[in-house]
Amino acid sequence: MPLRTPLCIFASLVLALSGAVGNPTQAGSSRITVLRGRLERNVTLKPTRTNVIDGIVVVASGTTLRLRPGTTVLAGSGSALVVERGAKLIADGTPELPVVFTSAQPEAQRRRGDWGGIVFNGAAPVDDSGLETEPQDGTGAFGGADRADSSGVLRSVRVEYAGFPTFGPDRLAGITLRGVGSGTIVYRVQAINGDGDGFAVIGGAVNVTRIAAVGCSGNGLLTTAGWAGAAQFVLSLVRGDLPAHAGAGIDLRDCNATIANATIVGGGAGLRFSGDSWRVFNLIAARGHGSGIESRDAATTAAIARGEATIDGVVLYDNGAGENVDDSLRRALETVGATVLEVEPGLVNGFDEVVPNFRPRAGSPAVSDAFRAPVDAALEPVSFAGAFGPGDEPAWTDGWASFRIPPVPRYLAHAAESPEALSRDFLAALSVSDIPALKRARITKDEFTWHVWPELPASRLPNVTSDFAWSQATLNSLSGLGGLLNQYSGRRFEFVSIRFAGGAKEHSTYRVHYDSRLTVRDESGHEFEVKLFGSMLEMDGRFKLFSHVID
Repeated sequence: MPLRTPLCIFASLVLALSGAVGNPTQAGSSRITVLRGRLERNVTLKPTRTNVIDGIVVVASGTTLRLRPGTTVLAGSGSALVVERGAKLIADGTPELPVVFTSAQPEAQRRRGDWGGIVFNGAAPVDDSGLETEPQDGTGAFGGADRADSSGVLRSVRVEYAGFPTFGPDRLAGITLRGVGSGTIVYRVQAINGDGDGFAVIGGAVNVTRIAAVGCSGNGLLTTAGWAGAAQFVLSLVRGDLPAHAGAGIDLRDCNATIANATIVGGGAGLRFSGDSWRVFNLIAARGHGSGIESRDAATTAAIARGEATIDGVVLYDNGAGENVDDSLRRALETVGATVLEVEPGLVNGFDEVVPNFRPRAGSPAVSDAFRAPVDAALEPVSFAGAFGPGDEPAWTDGWASFRIPPVPRYLAHAAESPEALSRDFLAALSVSDIPALKRARITKDEFTWHVWPELPASRLPNVTSDFAWSQATLNSLSGLGGLLNQYSGRRFEFVSIRFAGGAKEHSTYRVHYDSRLTVRDESGHEFEVKLFGSMLEMDGRFKLFSHVID
């Protein structure tokens, strides 16, 4: 059953039933299991119960915490799950029944940083020392000499709304792997809507395969401290509500690792790196605020030119206002004959935050024998760049991963910075009959349900639901879009100006501008005013269409 009351109520109920600390408490017939403190015996969590993490929960050495497929764990504010050296977390879901760690807040109130995330402390080498490290943040020692150490299994697992600054000034990543050995399985794992890094790999030799960081405020994947494993099929998608985002899709620091087949959309940079002895292959980086690939220092750039660090098979598009890569790094890559393409990658729907499809289309420049992963036991042989290959079979994110937009803080996906920018984008899409882009200009069902509907007078009428209102509005909007395409599809209009003849109406969290009228210039140079779409929604200084129906 879902958690519908605050965590403190459950905690009070449990304390009334049992004062035990460090073991799961089951609240009788209410079917609630609460974990707190140190787990000193094996525990299995099941999907038939409401499972709650209360505070910092430590899986003690010699102990296994097991989660059955389909299990959901709700974490309260300030909570985190720490797996000690010698302990195991077995979260072994399936694409149909993933294991989900999420915020204990009501679904409509969840936000980035609601809880800490998951920290694994392994016994594999860190910085090649073979010695253990005792951090100052109270999360336990990690590191050692056992490269093949196992901390358990993460398979078909989703971690949502993590990143609480539980320990010191730094925020935890959604999933932190510290000194984790190659015996650990990390396969099909997602960190979504976190406040901090999605994944942090600190030393160790763990291999990670098919991992996705979506909507996280830090780096998608941070690696450091001599990590000597491999990562293949890595996705990093940064949400549009982080315009000043400084993190990278992959931040690679002083590692001996191999990374192959990554797709990075948005963020402060695509791939940012320092040090040497690492290898990166088959990368797509698009629409980042900074460079597509970015060296931290001249020494690293020189190491690439000498072949000590490797970047090969890269597709860069629309990064850093056209600055995909700086000149010195470009020259270093040319020196070693690296394949670097600065072209549109040809993804099916790779720039959609809500329903993306990162597979390459037919004829995509990302599919070529130029993109080959090196021979490595930890890597699958491929001949494409990016995290997703061509074909019609389901993508590896299908079924278990989520692209849900966080309800708080409120923002609009794919929103424009001004009515003028939205109008220009709309005209560009209309000129090439790009129907998906025209549809993306309109608010989504979630945005309507979370933001718009609660403030509309109709929401207070009996027997009128949000779903009904949305379905009727969508039918009208599609009809309006169809008429627009019949009349103007393929026409090339230059934007001149926009005005709202119907004025604006203020709501508590948004504004609606009515009767949009565009002044455009056609191919012959003639200027005229035309209605191409209806009302426009403004929220937090960002703009989307309320509907395609002409007011």
